Amino acid sequence: MSLHELSAAIHDAISGAGTDDDKLISTICPLANSEVAEIAADYKAQYGVDLRDEIKGETGGAYEALLCAVVQPKAYFLAKTLREALKGVGSDDEIIIAILCTADNEMLDEIKEQYSTKYRRSLEEDLQSDYHGKLQRLFTMIVQARRDDEHAPVDASAVDADVEAFYQAAKGLGSDEEAFMRLLCSRSRKHLAAVAARYPELKDGKELDDVLKRELGGDLEDACRFLLLGAMRMGKVVAKLVHRSLKGFGSDMRLLTAVVAMHHDTSAMRDAIFEYEDKYGKAMIAAVKGDTSGNLEKALISLCHLE
Repeated sequence: MSLHELSAAIHDAISGAGTDDDKLISTICPLANSEVAEIAADYKAQYGVDLRDEIKGETGGAYEALLCAVVQPKAYFLAKTLREALKGVGSDDEIIIAILCTADNEMLDEIKEQYSTKYRRSLEEDLQSDYHGKLQRLFTMIVQARRDDEHAPVDASAVDADVEAFYQAAKGLGSDEEAFMRLLCSRSRKHLAAVAARYPELKDGKELDDVLKRELGGDLEDACRFLLLGAMRMGKVVAKLVHRSLKGFGSDMRLLTAVVAMHHDTSAMRDAIFEYEDKYGKAMIAAVKGDTSGNLEKALISLCHLE
């Protein structure tokens, strides 16, 4: 379908008496965020109204929040989600970690720009105001967006050097947490994946992820392990976040919406389908159907490529 045809299909779905949710979902949810941005611009030109406002007026609840999330520019939505997670009494650590620890340099720079433009505030300063200690330092390192070039070839000698650096950081009575943080925030994902693969070869079969799990704790452990696992298999991180948002008594829809909006149009979401079943012994579609229903369930199944 052409741009105009997609805009017309959405307009047909939400105009008149009652919304055709099946048509709305089948039109919007299979699209990448960049494609939706083009449609939103065309929609406003064709019908004189903001697409998000149209959806907001015709839907409700968690279903509305999810669709509104995916029709906004990704960096704008993530900046807004971070601001909501930071303001008020106590921060929503899980959402902040989920976004910051899975974003690449380009996305982090876009998020910072959108945050500054929308709120006239600095994301870095707000993170420093809400956090302290090692986690504050880790977040500050992450938002510098200075990870090494992902296109650079992996240097085998540098990989071996970093295996030793991680090993030395874990030696002794207390680990060198700042060394872990520096390595995880500055090295390219491709390089970190090579380090993780090489670590057991040089260090008696020990896995680097297990080292981080043993040496760290709490939110710092969570964040550092996400940085490492995201370099190795981002789909595994996405699967873990989806599982966290669905398990227990009631879903964490704010976390699920953030994760799906951030990753639905990436290969990580498709990989997460297999990672989820491998890790939890249950199909992701079964988990979604078990915790959601109606139009929300249908939208999640489409966005997560579960059918």
